Amino acid sequence: MARNRARGERPESASAPAPPPASSPSPRGRRLALTIVLYAAGVDAAFLLATAVAAIVAPGSGAFTALGAVSLFGWVYLVYLGLNGARRRWWDWRFPALIAVTGGAIGALVGGLRMRRQDVAEAAAASASRPSARREGRKPDARGGAAKTSRPPAKRTAGPRGSASRRRPRGR
Repeated sequence: MARNRARGERPESASAPAPPPASSPSPRGRRLALTIVLYAAGVDAAFLLATAVAAIVAPGSGAFTALGAVSLFGWVYLVYLGLNGARRRWWDWRFPALIAVTGGAIGALVGGLRMRRQDVAEAAAASASRPSARREGRKPDARGGAAKTSRPPAKRTAGPRGSASRRRPRGR
């Protein structure tokens, strides 16, 4: 091993195989990530509003400094969530840029809600293009819907204590 280092070669442990390429994102994963971003944006917006109120009401107090630090942390967290989603290819690289430029909460709310509406529209278009799954062997009824099966109604049986009409009142 020392001889390999002298020749400038890398040790065997450093030549690990590269990670597999990122797979296509699942709709459920993207929806969950968008939900987390939207909730974080809501919390950050509340702290931004509290910071603005503290700046107006008591400009020289420590509340403004503390709330400003929390708002800054919220902005950094939102940018991190946006970059992480872009790295995983859940959304485009423009989303983290929108979050960073607009101050966090506003860009995350606008972009996240827009992407969510787009996902719903795509899901509706995909479900409309699929044929409806009907069971074979059923004939439609007069109203055009699927007919009910000709199964006899379930037999009602008494429970472990008998039927309700023969039950004795408790406590006697």
